[in-house]
Amino acid sequence: YDGLIYGIMNKTNRSYHTIRWIADLTYLVTGYLLGGPVGIGTVLSILLAGILIEQFMKLLQKIFKTESM
Repeated sequence: YDGLIYGIMNKTNRSYHTIRWIADLTYLVTGYLLGGPVGIGTVLSILLAGILIEQFMKLLQKIFKTESM
């Protein structure tokens, strides 16, 4: 799943969270149309996961750049 997102990021030059939102919303709408439940946890996960992962990746890049010097 994340490999697909990184591939799309490289092709479109969009941020991680933007691609993640599009993918997750596509899955949400598809699940809803197939009769699945949509709750507040699902919506919060879609809104927050991409941003939090992107911030964590930036933090890791800073940590590993400073340790290698």
